[in-house]
Amino acid sequence: MRHPSLVIAVAILATMMLPSLSARAVAEGKMRVLGRATIEVAPDHVSVRLGIINKASSPTAALDQNSAVARKIIEFAKRFEIGERDIQTDSINLAPAFKTVRDPNGATRQEPDGYTASNMVRVKLSDMARLGTFMREALDQGANNINSVQFGLSQPEKFADEARAQAVEDAGRQANLLAEAAKVKLGSIQEIAHPPRSQRADGFADMPVLTRGAQVPVEVGTLRINAEVEITWAIE
Repeated sequence: MRHPSLVIAVAILATMMLPSLSARAVAEGKMRVLGRATIEVAPDHVSVRLGIINKASSPTAALDQNSAVARKIIEFAKRFEIGERDIQTDSINLAPAFKTVRDPNGATRQEPDGYTASNMVRVKLSDMARLGTFMREALDQGANNINSVQFGLSQPEKFADEARAQAVEDAGRQANLLAEAAKVKLGSIQEIAHPPRSQRADGFADMPVLTRGAQVPVEVGTLRINAEVEITWAIE
């Protein structure tokens, strides 16, 4: 038979422990917030990839003709006051070419059709206002392929740090707002995760290129740098 005084003592002890357990559960609560920031920065240089693609009956002829035009493009870039360190051969390719031939019976087949050569040069300009003129005049040197234009930053990490700092501020703002709404108090920071579980990073901005007219129209615009940071606070 259970002693009545023992039952009463256990009940009183359980009642006394409830507030303690409840307080501990709140104290161990956490708030995880994802802070984001985006800054827009004007680029300080532009890289353009251009060159020559040609076709000839023999591999030697294709490569020689190609090399002659590529050399003119490089010499023109130097006359355009672009430093040697900002001129780089990006790719050289030589491959057999084929053409499709249809037989009298309607079947088609591939036949050798000379050789195709390509030589692409990457040029970096700090004076972006001259980019349109450079591309237009490069065509006069024999270039027939403008592959890409990319705007960039010489010190991207400097602006990335600024975006990260703003992301931390954004996380703190959100955490304070949520804590106030939930009527709890923020405790110490338990964890800072950078990058968070998933992140998208932007580097260069590609743009379409037009190659007609007296000068190629180019709008520099701005680059967007995104940052995300995940911060976990204890809540009291």
